[in-house]
Amino acid sequence: MIDEDAEATQPPWDLEGKTLVCCWELGGGLGHLTKALLLTEQLLDRGCRVAFLLRDLASVDDLLPREAYQVLQAPAAWGGLADWPSPADHSELLLHAGFGDGPGLRGRVRAWCDSFALLQADAVLADHAPTAVLAARCAGLPVALFGHGFFAPPAPWPVFRHWESVPAERLARSRQLALAEVNRCLQSHGRAGLTQLHGLLEVERNYLLSVPELDHYPRAPAARHWGVLANLQVGESPRWPQQPGPKVFAYLRPNLEGLAAVLEALAATQAHVLLRVAGVDPQLRARYPQFSWRDQLQRMDEVAAQADLVLCSGTDTAQSMVLSGVPVLMLPMQAEQRLAAERLAQAGAGDWALPGTAAAALQAKLTALLAPNASAKQAARQLSARHGPFDVMNSARRIADDCADWLLAR
Repeated sequence: MIDEDAEATQPPWDLEGKTLVCCWELGGGLGHLTKALLLTEQLLDRGCRVAFLLRDLASVDDLLPREAYQVLQAPAAWGGLADWPSPADHSELLLHAGFGDGPGLRGRVRAWCDSFALLQADAVLADHAPTAVLAARCAGLPVALFGHGFFAPPAPWPVFRHWESVPAERLARSRQLALAEVNRCLQSHGRAGLTQLHGLLEVERNYLLSVPELDHYPRAPAARHWGVLANLQVGESPRWPQQPGPKVFAYLRPNLEGLAAVLEALAATQAHVLLRVAGVDPQLRARYPQFSWRDQLQRMDEVAAQADLVLCSGTDTAQSMVLSGVPVLMLPMQAEQRLAAERLAQAGAGDWALPGTAAAALQAKLTALLAPNASAKQAARQLSARHGPFDVMNSARRIADDCADWLLAR
């Protein structure tokens, strides 16, 4: 007898014989790997073989079961450009990632291509992996981009460091330099060159992991957003200090500029403050015994259900909290995070402050965000309702379904 309920739950795709190679090349943090896992676990259930080429292998044994995934080290550039300003657009980001070094770029592309061949790749999923995208073009493999909007800027690529004066001549030179090396690489593999550098990221699929209001860049109405992916169920349950007042969760890095001022401002709010600042200076920690300090990851789904406000630097944390209806104060540490913070503030769902902001100014922002009728609370709840309920697994399933269709069409 056929169990109709069991049969109905089986995915309708059979990806047996298909291999997807997931690539992570640039940026830091475990979010790149944990987001990919939400998708790849779905693809494994559909019979797909999945392999990883990863920038950072430190957490591979903890997160990737050996029986389920093959893992290789991603070919990486050694160092950035010592004599070039901080990147102001995606072309300069590519130069800092080694696209200005012709022999080095061609060598890394060769290593990526050989890795794809070794893994018998049918398609490539690229999470902030521009050299992997170029190598896939050289190898004739289809590509899907996977990540939030900063990694896939709309064409023509905008200046993201908009708060600085960036000479147009410098940007034109950057694009010309990177395009020339990209085309040399493509032509050495028998592929047609690009007419514009932004053509590098014009691929078959773009899984934008955001919502329009929080995307780093405004986009054409036709752009498809797949929702935020973040594993919110990893870690221990939050335990708040036992004192009256609102609940504030802070997920910060110990090297955040002005961290002492942030702690001073938090203490002045008289809120329940739960902090995860792994590796913080013990002397700084000892100044605030009223806070609940945690070294382990906290379950962010439970934080979202209990907190009145979240402080963080990371884009994924900020967007997942806002879409859970919780306002956020972002403390960006680099350009990508600042763009995300600006968009979040434009959506009205929180605020942001530059590193090194004085404690008094931070306290004023915290007080405004924690007010009983704060507009940011209402905006976050409205954003959550508009895109909710915030269901990470549903987003992962939808992406996996589309990815399966794409792989079967190859």
